[in-house]
Amino acid sequence: MSKKLFSTLLAVSAFSFFCFISMAMAQNIDIAAKSAGEGRKVIKLEAMGGEPDAGGVAKIEIRKGRKSRPPLQEFLVIGTKLQAGTTYTLIVDGNTIGSAVAEDSSRDKIQAGVEFKFSSRVKDPAAKMGDANPLPMALDPVTNIRHVELRDANNQVVVVGDFMPE
Repeated sequence: MSKKLFSTLLAVSAFSFFCFISMAMAQNIDIAAKSAGEGRKVIKLEAMGGEPDAGGVAKIEIRKGRKSRPPLQEFLVIGTKLQAGTTYTLIVDGNTIGSAVAEDSSRDKIQAGVEFKFSSRVKDPAAKMGDANPLPMALDPVTNIRHVELRDANNQVVVVGDFMPE
């Protein structure tokens, strides 16, 4: 077996294992300490319609503020096994939050995905914090988020998931 083929197979296997573990753990569970004002929930996004292999995860997280800083709120959505080059729109509780083009995650173009990351600590869209965007008002507070969808360019729901109320 050539080194290139072996490297490609290893990369695809590692990515698949990561996705499998992430999906197995993403069962709408609260995995952070239940201290006041802190928590994390992760859900699995299930395939719908025309892309039966598609999937993903959504995560909400809130952490206490320190000193004079307000609490940190984060919202992350990752769509996997999508059609490369297709634009996907993130819909949360009926609100259009943003769009992204699925990019290949391997040299052999086997996998494509999108990622949406928002943080309350980012105030200026031009001054991103890492790869996070400012948290839209429609997502504040993140603990109120219930329904998450990714839709394709034809406005068809590709993946969907729901956070359960506490």
